[in-house]
Amino acid sequence: ADNVYAAGARGEAAGDGTAILRSWRPRGRQRWTATVSGSGGGMPAWRDVVVRGTSVYVAGQSTGIPSTSAFMAAKYTTAGTRAWGEVRTQAFANGAWMQDLAVDRAGAAVVAGYAYGIGSAGQDLPVVWKVGKGGGTRWSKTMANNEWPHDGLWNAVAVDSKNRIYVAGGQWVTPGTVLAKVAHRHL
Repeated sequence: ADNVYAAGARGEAAGDGTAILRSWRPRGRQRWTATVSGSGGGMPAWRDVVVRGTSVYVAGQSTGIPSTSAFMAAKYTTAGTRAWGEVRTQAFANGAWMQDLAVDRAGAAVVAGYAYGIGSAGQDLPVVWKVGKGGGTRWSKTMANNEWPHDGLWNAVAVDSKNRIYVAGGQWVTPGTVLAKVAHRHL
């Protein structure tokens, strides 16, 4: 109760990195630290943390899994015990960048972001990924070229009280120009 959680990463000398999740007591005394280490040039990084009841969810991305970037998600107890960890590579992409994390009423994690460098044109397409309460991919959706004709991404994800998922983001029409309308999708 009233504990503080922070998620991030640190670089290592050999080009590898470590994703870090840390918890402190309300008055600043450290409780625990959980890490995920990269190797062979891998650089994992947590980018968001959500606390729901006695569960702590983190999401981010990592380079070097297996040879490109991938989404990562994990669930810990508030005592620091890892319940599950998942990695989602994006087929035919040069990498993935995680932007936001939400958790539904059932305890499933929903990660939003984008896969970049897709296909010969190197297009960036929005991706949303749902991980079940006990781990394991429930589903992953990448916007198709005909739905999303310009580079773009999902910046935010939210889940309402009926477990409906909403994502919002934008598209780049030309370098330096962002499409004025915001894409909003109920999944």
